[in-house]
Amino acid sequence: MGLAGIFFTLFTVIYALIDNKKTKTDFLSDLRKQGQANPRQIADWKYWNKFISMFRQLNKHVLIMFVISIFLCIGFAFFGNI
Repeated sequence: MGLAGIFFTLFTVIYALIDNKKTKTDFLSDLRKQGQANPRQIADWKYWNKFISMFRQLNKHVLIMFVISIFLCIGFAFFGNI
């Protein structure tokens, strides 16, 4: 159960990071579409989009590890009583 708790905590922290940066990229995207973004803001927009995509992949792996740890916990609890 401890591993499941750790993976769930990692999942929520990474999700919060993604959500926070998503609002920033939305703002920068709006500036870009309006033509008011300077080169630094465009570079930031590209960087944060790569950051979000990388952390989404990481979050998928953490979620898979969470599910596996839950199944292992249930399996050990079930087979430990036999």
